[in-house]
Amino acid sequence: MSKKTPNRKKRVEIRWDADGYRLVRESAQSCDLSVSEFVRRCAMGLKILTTADKTAVSEIRKIAGMLKHYYPKNSNWTTDEKRRYWAGYEKLVGIADRIEHGRTRSSIDLPGDGA
Repeated sequence: MSKKTPNRKKRVEIRWDADGYRLVRESAQSCDLSVSEFVRRCAMGLKILTTADKTAVSEIRKIAGMLKHYYPKNSNWTTDEKRRYWAGYEKLVGIADRIEHGRTRSSIDLPGDGA
């Protein structure tokens, strides 16, 4: 089953110098996107995750899942110890969420924006 592509009727051409195009192409490759899709997402302020971000989110969620799995329900831990253990789990989930949802147009390095 193929993925349906949105019907895009308008086209924009951009002229780049060699360095600018290289930077955009490398940025797009680091996000596992085509240059067109990368530029489209940047222009529209959409979420852009690099391959490293996707991997980090996946690994952090795995660790959080393992931590949750080993939560000491029936142990002789004090309430405070259990609370701190659970806070660690929630912290990991929060970090993964921030990585996954926190990348916006204003927080990525765009070529030529002085960042």
